[in-house]
Amino acid sequence: MRDPDGPYVGHEEHTVGFRPIVVEDFGPMLDAAAKIVGVGKDFELLTQCERDGRATLADQACVARSQSYCLDITHPLTNEGVALSELAKLLAIPLDEIAVIGNGGNDIAMFERSGLSIAMGNASPEVRRAADVVIDSNGKEGFANAIERFILGGDRSNAQGGIVRAGLRP
Repeated sequence: MRDPDGPYVGHEEHTVGFRPIVVEDFGPMLDAAAKIVGVGKDFELLTQCERDGRATLADQACVARSQSYCLDITHPLTNEGVALSELAKLLAIPLDEIAVIGNGGNDIAMFERSGLSIAMGNASPEVRRAADVVIDSNGKEGFANAIERFILGGDRSNAQGGIVRAGLRP
C-alpha cells in the first residue's frame, strides 16, 4: 500500500493479523501480484470502477467487490465460483447439493453454481437479487439463522413463501 493512514487500513490490519508493506510504486510488484485491492470510502466511485474494470478487463480478470469498500481484481479463475466447483469435485459432492451463504459481489459466482444460495440481509441489492433466499443481516444473527433453518432444518421456502428448489432460481 502507499498510504498507511488510508481508509480501513487499521480494520484490515486487524483482520489479517499483520501490518501492511508501504511502497511508493506498485509497478515492480505487478508481475508477482495475485490480487489487487482498491479500497475507499467513496462507494459510488468504487461501483463505477467495478463496472469499468469488468468492461475493460472482460475475460482477462475477475473484478468484484468483496466488501462495500473493497474492489478486488484477480485472475479470472480465482473466484468463489471456481473454488466451490473445485471443492465439490474434490469432495465428490454434486453442486446442486451445496448451499452457500454470502454478502459480497464476489459471492455471486458461487451463487450461480450452488444448489441453494443464501444472501445476507446486509448484502447489496445486486447480491440479494442473485440469491435464492435473503436472510437477516450479520447483526441480527442471519448466518446462524440460515444454518439452523436451511441446513439443519432442511427448510426450502423463501421469505416470500415460495419454494426454493435445488438448482433452480425462483
